Amino acid sequence: MKEQLQPDFLELNPQHCVPTLVDDGFVLWDSRAICTYLVSKYGKDDSLCPKELRTRAMLDRLLYFDIDKLVQRFGKYVYPVLFEGQEPDKDQLPCIDEALGCLDQFLTG
Repeated sequence: MKEQLQPDFLELNPQHCVPTLVDDGFVLWDSRAICTYLVSKYGKDDSLCPKELRTRAMLDRLLYFDIDKLVQRFGKYVYPVLFEGQEPDKDQLPCIDEALGCLDQFLTG
């Protein structure tokens, strides 16, 4: 537990966040950066990471959706429970449901 705080991990990633990728000596953290790096490096074509500008912009919007909407709302509900031992604040659930509803709309079709 807490392997990300061990000295050898901190040498790789001083921010000690997970996930962290090491690829042929190249160290990268942040899940979005890792995803785009892996697709760009190992994708056989552009089906996973389109080169067409507008299609790519739509993909990027979805890739970063959680930063703007989901993480903040989810955090207000979950973090007090996990880190402060509080009871869940059920008043926060409609905000999470709204964000998940937006995600469902984006993914439809």
